[in-house]
Amino acid sequence: MAGMLQEAEHAAQILGMQLQFVPAASPDEIEGAFSLMIRERADALSVFPSPILFAAYGRIARIAADRKLPAIYAAREGAEAGGLISYGANLPDLARNAAYVDKFSNGLNSRTCLCSNRRSSS
Repeated sequence: MAGMLQEAEHAAQILGMQLQFVPAASPDEIEGAFSLMIRERADALSVFPSPILFAAYGRIARIAADRKLPAIYAAREGAEAGGLISYGANLPDLARNAAYVDKFSNGLNSRTCLCSNRRSSS
Protein backbone atom coordinates (compact mmCIF):
# COMPACT_ATOMS: atom_id res chain seq x y z
CA MET A 1 0.00 0.00 0.00
CA ALA A 2 2.85 2.39 0.77
CA GLY A 3 4.09 2.04 -2.81
CA MET A 4 0.65 2.93 -4.18
CA LEU A 5 0.48 6.01 -1.98
CA GLN A 6 3.91 7.16 -3.13
CA GLU A 7 2.98 6.64 -6.79
CA ALA A 8 -0.26 8.59 -6.30
CA GLU A 9 1.60 11.45 -4.62
CA HIS A 10 4.17 11.52 -7.43
CA ALA A 11 1.49 11.57 -10.14
CA ALA A 12 -0.43 14.32 -8.33
CA GLN A 13 2.72 16.42 -8.05
CA ILE A 14 3.35 16.11 -11.79
CA LEU A 15 -0.25 17.13 -12.50
CA GLY A 16 -0.16 20.03 -10.03
CA MET A 17 -2.81 18.44 -7.83
CA GLN A 18 -2.96 18.22 -4.07
CA LEU A 19 -3.89 14.87 -2.52
CA GLN A 20 -5.46 14.37 0.84
CA PHE A 21 -5.35 10.83 2.17
CA VAL A 22 -8.38 10.01 4.27
CA PRO A 23 -8.06 6.57 5.81
CA ALA A 24 -10.99 4.37 6.72
CA ALA A 25 -9.68 1.29 8.50
CA SER A 26 -13.14 -0.20 8.98
CA PRO A 27 -16.67 0.18 7.61
CA ASP A 28 -17.53 2.16 10.76
CA GLU A 29 -15.11 4.90 9.67
CA ILE A 30 -16.63 5.47 6.21
CA GLU A 31 -19.10 8.21 7.20
CA GLY A 32 -16.41 10.13 9.08
CA ALA A 33 -14.06 9.87 6.12
CA PHE A 34 -16.71 11.29 3.79
CA SER A 35 -17.50 14.09 6.23
CA LEU A 36 -13.83 15.07 6.25
CA MET A 37 -13.65 14.95 2.43
CA ILE A 38 -16.70 17.21 2.14
CA ARG A 39 -15.36 19.62 4.77
CA GLU A 40 -12.06 19.82 2.90
CA ARG A 41 -13.93 20.27 -0.43
CA ALA A 42 -12.52 17.23 -2.17
CA ASP A 43 -13.06 17.15 -5.93
CA ALA A 44 -12.96 13.37 -6.30
CA LEU A 45 -12.31 10.12 -4.47
CA SER A 46 -9.96 7.24 -5.25
CA VAL A 47 -10.75 4.06 -3.33
CA PHE A 48 -7.57 2.06 -2.81
CA PRO A 49 -7.77 -1.73 -2.54
CA SER A 50 -8.79 -2.89 0.90
CA PRO A 51 -10.03 -6.33 1.88
CA ILE A 52 -11.66 -4.74 4.92
CA LEU A 53 -13.70 -2.27 2.82
CA PHE A 54 -14.35 -4.56 -0.17
CA ALA A 55 -17.78 -5.60 1.11
CA ALA A 56 -18.66 -1.92 1.70
CA TYR A 57 -18.14 -0.82 -1.94
CA GLY A 58 -21.90 -0.51 -2.49
CA ARG A 59 -22.24 1.71 0.56
CA ILE A 60 -19.22 3.79 -0.46
CA ALA A 61 -20.63 4.21 -3.98
CA ARG A 62 -24.03 5.33 -2.62
CA ILE A 63 -22.49 7.88 -0.27
CA ALA A 64 -20.18 9.20 -2.99
CA ALA A 65 -23.13 9.58 -5.38
CA ASP A 66 -25.29 11.26 -2.72
CA ARG A 67 -22.50 13.75 -2.05
CA LYS A 68 -21.76 14.21 -5.78
CA LEU A 69 -18.20 13.05 -5.34
CA PRO A 70 -16.86 11.17 -8.39
CA ALA A 71 -15.06 8.00 -7.33
CA ILE A 72 -12.61 5.62 -9.00
CA TYR A 73 -12.07 2.16 -7.56
CA ALA A 74 -9.03 -0.10 -7.80
CA ALA A 75 -11.32 -3.11 -8.25
CA ARG A 76 -14.02 -3.69 -10.86
CA GLU A 77 -16.49 -4.53 -8.12
CA GLY A 78 -16.52 -0.87 -7.08
CA ALA A 79 -18.00 0.17 -10.42
CA GLU A 80 -20.33 -2.82 -10.40
CA ALA A 81 -21.60 -1.67 -7.00
CA GLY A 82 -22.57 1.68 -8.50
CA GLY A 83 -19.29 3.59 -8.46
CA LEU A 84 -18.35 5.85 -11.35
CA ILE A 85 -15.39 3.87 -12.73
CA SER A 86 -12.81 1.26 -11.86
CA TYR A 87 -9.26 0.75 -13.01
CA GLY A 88 -7.46 -2.38 -12.06
CA ALA A 89 -7.19 -6.10 -12.42
CA ASN A 90 -10.16 -8.41 -12.73
CA LEU A 91 -9.88 -10.26 -9.40
CA PRO A 92 -11.76 -13.44 -10.46
CA ASP A 93 -9.48 -13.76 -13.51
CA LEU A 94 -6.41 -13.36 -11.29
CA ALA A 95 -7.63 -16.14 -9.02
CA ARG A 96 -8.38 -18.40 -11.99
CA ASN A 97 -4.92 -17.78 -13.47
CA ALA A 98 -3.28 -18.47 -10.11
CA ALA A 99 -5.00 -21.87 -10.08
CA TYR A 100 -3.48 -22.66 -13.50
CA VAL A 101 -0.02 -21.64 -12.31
CA ASP A 102 -0.43 -23.99 -9.36
CA LYS A 103 -1.49 -26.85 -11.66
CA PHE A 104 1.43 -26.29 -14.04
CA SER A 105 3.93 -26.08 -11.20
CA ASN A 106 2.63 -29.43 -9.97
CA GLY A 107 3.23 -31.17 -13.28
CA LEU A 108 0.20 -30.49 -15.49
CA ASN A 109 1.21 -30.81 -19.14
CA SER A 110 0.27 -27.65 -21.06
CA ARG A 111 -0.27 -29.69 -24.26
CA THR A 112 -3.08 -31.69 -22.70
CA CYS A 113 -4.69 -28.84 -20.78
CA LEU A 114 -7.87 -27.23 -22.10
CA CYS A 115 -7.07 -23.92 -20.42
CA SER A 116 -9.02 -20.87 -21.45
CA ASN A 117 -7.15 -17.91 -22.85
CA ARG A 118 -10.32 -15.86 -23.10
CA ARG A 119 -10.11 -12.09 -22.85
CA SER A 120 -12.90 -10.48 -20.93
CA SER A 121 -14.77 -7.74 -22.79
CA SER A 122 -15.92 -6.09 -19.58
